[in-house]
Amino acid sequence: MPTARAKALLAGDEYANAVRAAHKLAREAGVTAVPFTILGRRLAIPGPATADAYADAITQALTTGDPQ
Repeated sequence: MPTARAKALLAGDEYANAVRAAHKLAREAGVTAVPFTILGRRLAIPGPATADAYADAITQALTTGDPQ
């Protein structure tokens, strides 16, 4: 990303609504610390995890269907 674009993003609020929505979702899911990953709005990986743990969780999220 060009430096000017990065500075503009940091100085502006282009992604403010997306950040607020993600923060709200995290609060509703009970997230109180980081790192914390939510997959498919229903599977959670609290704390640090190995690449294998992420791969297994992603596979599970993909094979259990969309919750919506």
